[in-house]
Amino acid sequence: MSRNGLRGTVPSELFGLVSLEELYLSLNSLRGTLPLSLELTSLCEMDLSRKSLTGMTPGALGSLGSLEVLQMHVSTYNVVGD
Repeated sequence: MSRNGLRGTVPSELFGLVSLEELYLSLNSLRGTLPLSLELTSLCEMDLSRKSLTGMTPGALGSLGSLEVLQMHVSTYNVVGD
C-alpha cells in the first residue's frame, strides 16, 4: 500500500491479520498511533517510514518472531518503548 496517497489514521484492523507477511505503508499521509497489541505472527517485513506517528512503540514489535525487516526512518515520531 506504499505510495497510494492514503490519508487518515492507520487502521488498527491491519495489526490483527495473523497471516499477513508484508506490510508497506510508507510514503502515504497516514497519522496516529500504533496499537499496543500486535497479532502479526507471520509478518516478515514492515515499512512505516515517512510517517507522522505518535505515541509509544509497541513492545510487541520485539516479540514478532518472524519479523526480519522493520523500517521506521525519515519519520516524525514521538516514540517511547514500553
